[in-house]
Amino acid sequence: MTSGWIAYVDESMRVGAGAYVLAAACLEVVECEDARRTVAGLAKPGQRFHWRQSSVPMQHKAVGVVAGLPALHLVVVAAPLDPRRQERGRRQCLRRLLFELENSGVGRVVMEAREQRLNARDIQAVDAFRAAGLIGPDIVVEHAYPAGPAGEPLLWVPDIVAGAIGGELDRGDPLAGQLSSVVTRYYIELN
Repeated sequence: MTSGWIAYVDESMRVGAGAYVLAAACLEVVECEDARRTVAGLAKPGQRFHWRQSSVPMQHKAVGVVAGLPALHLVVVAAPLDPRRQERGRRQCLRRLLFELENSGVGRVVMEAREQRLNARDIQAVDAFRAAGLIGPDIVVEHAYPAGPAGEPLLWVPDIVAGAIGGELDRGDPLAGQLSSVVTRYYIELN
């Protein structure tokens, strides 16, 4: 079995709060299978959990599940965000997040897949970060889907974390407080 740390990454754009939230759920590789089974229980077979499509009681349940996982979470919040420049906010968050993940010993990063051209844009950004010496050559960055036949339920975890923090930013929702002992936040200012 492979050892080390792996991070699962997803985002939440909060227009009301003018913020872009990029969250990483970091697990030891040996913990992933048990965590995957636990998280998969949040949805019916063949379906996925998605924060914005879930009821408030289901969001509360999901935060409780995440709080009980053997995971640490790194979150980068970028503001103020111009919604027309979402990709710029994402790049800024990704640069800081990858730097922090690498410094924390994470060797592999699995980001939620988007459109193919946007995935390619992420990888181009990663290559630029490497070329600039912001991250080293050893951290592996890839994309995966949270649903479907090869869906990865562990991508639901950063969706839940980003959703809870986004709710706090938007409305003062207290759910993120349940995760405070396992979340480290970084804030960056977008100019």
